[in-house]
Amino acid sequence: MPCLSSRPHTKPNNDPLVQIIALMKPAAKAITRIDLGVLTYEQDMLESIKRAKMLVERNEIIDGSIDTHLQAARLVVVNPT
Repeated sequence: MPCLSSRPHTKPNNDPLVQIIALMKPAAKAITRIDLGVLTYEQDMLESIKRAKMLVERNEIIDGSIDTHLQAARLVVVNPT
C-alpha cells in the first residue's frame, strides 16, 4: 500500500497514540461506514511478503503523502521470485 504503516516499525509498540490508532481504525467503520482496515506494521508486511516468497523491488514513502512519526503511506512493489 500503498500501505499505511505505523512508525516505529517494530512491535510491540508502547506509544499510547499508536495503540489508540490501532483500536480506532477498525472501529471507524461503525461511525463513518468507511472501512479503514487495521493498523499494519511495516515489519509485519515485509515478513508476509517474505513468507509468500516474493521479492521487494521498491519500498518507499509516497511523495506528498502522510509521513509522520506515527505513520507513513508507502509504495511497495513486489515481484514473485
